Amino acid sequence: MTPTVSPSVSPSPVLVVGGGIGGLAAGIALALQGRPVRVVEQAPALAVVGAGIGIQPNATAVLGALGVDLLAAGGVVMGPFQMVSASGRVLMGTDPATVARLAGAAGAPPAVNIHRAALQAALLARFEALGGRLELGRRLVALEPEDAVCTAIFEDGERIRSPLVVGADGLHSAGRRALRGASDPPLRPAGQTCWRFAERVPFALPARSVERWLPGRRVGLLPLGGGMVYSYLVASAPPGSPGPGTATAAAIHARFHGDHPALDPVLDHLLAREQAGDPPAIHHGDLLDQPAVDFGAGPVVLLGDAAHAVTPNMGQGAGLAIEDAAALALCVAAAAPGAPVGPALDRMRRARVVRVQRDSWQLGAVSHWAHPWATAVRDRLLSWVPAGVMAAQLPRMWAPGLALAGAYAALPARA
Repeated sequence: MTPTVSPSVSPSPVLVVGGGIGGLAAGIALALQGRPVRVVEQAPALAVVGAGIGIQPNATAVLGALGVDLLAAGGVVMGPFQMVSASGRVLMGTDPATVARLAGAAGAPPAVNIHRAALQAALLARFEALGGRLELGRRLVALEPEDAVCTAIFEDGERIRSPLVVGADGLHSAGRRALRGASDPPLRPAGQTCWRFAERVPFALPARSVERWLPGRRVGLLPLGGGMVYSYLVASAPPGSPGPGTATAAAIHARFHGDHPALDPVLDHLLAREQAGDPPAIHHGDLLDQPAVDFGAGPVVLLGDAAHAVTPNMGQGAGLAIEDAAALALCVAAAAPGAPVGPALDRMRRARVVRVQRDSWQLGAVSHWAHPWATAVRDRLLSWVPAGVMAAQLPRMWAPGLALAGAYAALPARA
């Protein structure tokens, strides 16, 4: 059951810096508990460059508790998935029937594939339905934390004084930078660079999602429904690989065409668009994480990528941010007036995010092995693991999010 909004509110709003997935989820979670919230975003307009995303049951459960329905927002239930080797050997995979059975046994909702823009629009619509407003073009330049309050200073000169500032502004977080300054450890490059795009194609697509591992690179395809496909293309490369001309259809066609039969017609379609003067939206960026997990200090808390950026190899980056949002609301509800919530959030979340971060890093490294002997041994060992054993790991991955969703839904409306 979704909590209802209390009609009475505190005069001091929580300030959420970042209007992405984690920031809007946090705004919703706090607003549903009767907390006044301001969500600010440095971008002058919301623009999600061509990308899809898979939201697994741990996160769809939390979103359900927040009143956000991804299927109603245009998402589709995640179908069968296979991870295959360069030779075509199936290394691991899932099928919808098994996942549905496991999800049903665990009380979990389905996993959903959705365009990032549709996900963000659904979150924003829910926040606005609760009386919230996303303030665009608000660039944070400094934080002045005190014992029980923090002043956030913006480029336009406004100073917002709040008992709780939430840094939810992503990988290159201005909130984290303002809080930690030069003492903050740098992001860790994975030695991999990634292209992403979502495209509507004029031909039939396989229903199965696939990720293919090749020496030093991998390619992935996820159907989004409605004739759209999301693709990610990853190659081993030194940091700083993105540059002029790298995020073009010609560049990815030259590099990845021939890597997977279902990908080739998609790349051909992108190239034809580009050659006709209608270039598709392609994002190119290096893969990074932040092993220095930091949930903030005093009246400033961090969540999502700002707190614990993870590589995307397990599809849990957005899911962890959504879980963080519910955990933050639980910590705020339990905290004494004026008490910091960062330590409680850290205790609730650290073990979970460190485990996912570690496993995702290791999976990304193993997937890019290039030595023929090493890849042959890896592929054979993985293919020997029974599908049932692989599937049995899923409820363990979902459990923390399901628990958070249940705990959040059980919160009484704040008076």
